[in-house]
Amino acid sequence: MKKLLFLLLAAYSCTPKLTVKPNQNASHYPETKPDETFIVLESDTLQIPGQVLISLIEFKDQGLSIDCDYETIKKLVENKARQLGGNCMIITEHRMPDIISSCHRIKCKVLRIPDPERYETQIPWHPGKPLKISNFKGNTEKRPFQAATVATIRYSYKYNTMLGKLKAEIDNFFLCELSYFKPSEQDSAVLAHEQLHFDISEIYARKFRKKISEESSSIKVILANHEEWYLTIQKECNLKQDEYDSEVYVDRSKQEKWSNWVKEELLKYKDYEHPKVEIRKK
Repeated sequence: MKKLLFLLLAAYSCTPKLTVKPNQNASHYPETKPDETFIVLESDTLQIPGQVLISLIEFKDQGLSIDCDYETIKKLVENKARQLGGNCMIITEHRMPDIISSCHRIKCKVLRIPDPERYETQIPWHPGKPLKISNFKGNTEKRPFQAATVATIRYSYKYNTMLGKLKAEIDNFFLCELSYFKPSEQDSAVLAHEQLHFDISEIYARKFRKKISEESSSIKVILANHEEWYLTIQKECNLKQDEYDSEVYVDRSKQEKWSNWVKEELLKYKDYEHPKVEIRKK
């Protein structure tokens, strides 16, 4: 888990520019939806058979802009790439902030590739994208269980002192290469069990977002306590995961009970399903 805290001391802003150069020879593709697989590669060394170049995108800036850290810029370009029908973007150039610009600047290729799931290493939780057996890419050799799901809650903060604004992003990811699955006659039941592990992680990600939102009256309190809150949430999540396994391993009929509980909890915290939380100083 990576924790990232930015303290932005300046509020000067120039408008960053997103330049799109379409490939005139490429076919038109429908927009790639949020629940469809999209791959971000930070190296142009991987040869992907059957790839189609849709466009080139460049994010550039000529001044002191805000909200243009690397992760924010990648997401901005990804959103544009999805609109163009791409399901993969390859970052071909990355320039760090310098005396010319306070922004990260990148150049990308937007591609349409066959079987993008083949290149996935992590999957953000989405209600329209349940796990598949093919998402489990970990080595099964000498592994003790039929399957194992590794999910992680990650968060980052950006605080602008001049605007009195704090932005938090709290995500729940399934880690493909650390999760494994041994095929058997019980595949559907095992997959349903593992999906609930991912869903339980999402419940606690939403609880964390709720906690941050509830403390919106004081950004100072959030900055002083966010790490402690995260550790508490993570501990509670781990205990709940263990409780789930302990009950179901003893009595498989309790799987339905847990499935109903997960549905109720996800609905209970539905207002906090979006990863981003924005708080303004009152």
